[in-house]
Amino acid sequence: MSFAKKLSEKALTLSVDTVPAEAVHIARRAIIDTIGVALAGRSASYLGALESVLDVASAPGEATLWGAEAEKLRFCMRR
Repeated sequence: MSFAKKLSEKALTLSVDTVPAEAVHIARRAIIDTIGVALAGRSASYLGALESVLDVASAPGEATLWGAEAEKLRFCMRR
């Protein structure tokens, strides 16, 4: 069994009741922070230039940009 499969099976057994309160608090803060930073960063003045340089419009696939009124951009993760 792969590591990802084992990890996902373990994650499915967790609940707020079985995780220490401090861990739940930290996880909630991390999620809220991630969403806040993503939404705040969406209006950054340099974002359009960055999207042009990365040529996201011609890359395969698409991703939803949080806070972009359901706007979708195509993107590619290159190695």
